Amino acid sequence: MESLIRILVRAKKDKDAVTATIKTFYGDWGGQIDVTSMGGVRRYNDLVKRIEEESKGYDGLIVVLCPREMKELRNYRAHPMNVRLVNLDKAKVRNARISEIFWAIEKGKALFRIYARWHPDKQGYVHFGTIGEPLRLKCKPTYDMYYAIGKPHKELFTELFGAPIGENPLVVKYDEGVHEVFQGSSMALRILIPYEYDEDVRLVGKGEYEPIDVNISSCINLNKSYLLFLERYAFKIFKWAEANTEYDYDRVIVPWSGGKDSTVALILSIKYFGKENVVPIYVDTCLDLPLNIKYIDEIARRLNIDYVYAKADISIELKKRGSLPTKDDRWCTKIKIKGLYDAMKKISDKPLIVVGDRDCESLSRLRRPFVRWHEGMLQIAPIKIWSTALVQLYLAMNGVRLNPLYELGFYRLGCYICPAFRSWERRILEKYFQELATYRKRFSTLKYA
Repeated sequence: MESLIRILVRAKKDKDAVTATIKTFYGDWGGQIDVTSMGGVRRYNDLVKRIEEESKGYDGLIVVLCPREMKELRNYRAHPMNVRLVNLDKAKVRNARISEIFWAIEKGKALFRIYARWHPDKQGYVHFGTIGEPLRLKCKPTYDMYYAIGKPHKELFTELFGAPIGENPLVVKYDEGVHEVFQGSSMALRILIPYEYDEDVRLVGKGEYEPIDVNISSCINLNKSYLLFLERYAFKIFKWAEANTEYDYDRVIVPWSGGKDSTVALILSIKYFGKENVVPIYVDTCLDLPLNIKYIDEIARRLNIDYVYAKADISIELKKRGSLPTKDDRWCTKIKIKGLYDAMKKISDKPLIVVGDRDCESLSRLRRPFVRWHEGMLQIAPIKIWSTALVQLYLAMNGVRLNPLYELGFYRLGCYICPAFRSWERRILEKYFQELATYRKRFSTLKYA
């Protein structure tokens, strides 16, 4: 079966350079990424024709590497939905170092999620194509974007920064804790959210803007064809795994935390494999944020499915150690994974595991293939290239509400002692869950405590 990602270059020598890059950086991808030459064509019309021919005959993602010799393509905007163009600041692709080619490929993947235009008539954002007003966005493989959905989210912005913001603004999450909040096509607020739990969130920039309410229903309608394209692509990943591995799985397992990503992974798995073949597993750490188990039960009823409840009581180990897990020692994760694997062993001898991993979460996840082996079991990550915004819209399109904890302002969910929680999450804990914040503080070694 054909690859999941195709890199398109102009000439054979460029293809050789990209092939060397794939061997070095994507050696464990096993045919999930390949490279094709356009036969040396040079003229704009010939390049466009070749790209569109390739796109029609191929239902994976296409990343076109455009060096200076293909500068004419900078004016090519209305390319097919499965194509992204990446400008490489070299005379030719073959002149670039393989590390530069690698990051160009990763930027091409990122362009499938870090993209938005504002449609003023519809009061919504478009995440593909050329309709609407462009936003001034930077794109990097580790960036993400999301809708700050809910009135509490809006109130938090106003409370922290004294700046009125409309409902459901689009937020772009850059590196080093920098976030930009948009109102329409205008950057309204630039916020610094330190990674350290005890540091304060602060406003570091402000633009000229009028508060604008974003209509999520309009966003769904504007992006429906793109969301369905991403759904088909997820199914292609499942098909690729079945066609290219000899793994005779007996169950499809979805580790289901109640978070947005694992919930989308669950919906996609049910649609493709059938609900009778899918087993969601919820691992209760006994330190989960409140409402999580209620949400799990609610969505299970909505989807008409059963799930396996597993317990991995992290609070016992917390009391024994007397201190919180850290970013360098996430002993909590090991306990949770053990709980998951113990539960899997009871229901499956050869599980196929569908996870909600996404590229922008970390560099290690970015480097992992869509389909990979882990401890003798096959794992599939069907939403690797999605942004949080696309995840949110896909859930809404399928009539599945977000976990209400997101509406309070959480970017990610987990235990309330999570070492990945930042100053932003501390604010939310202290505002809505003072008892949990106080309990966490008892075990903290941070200066603020």
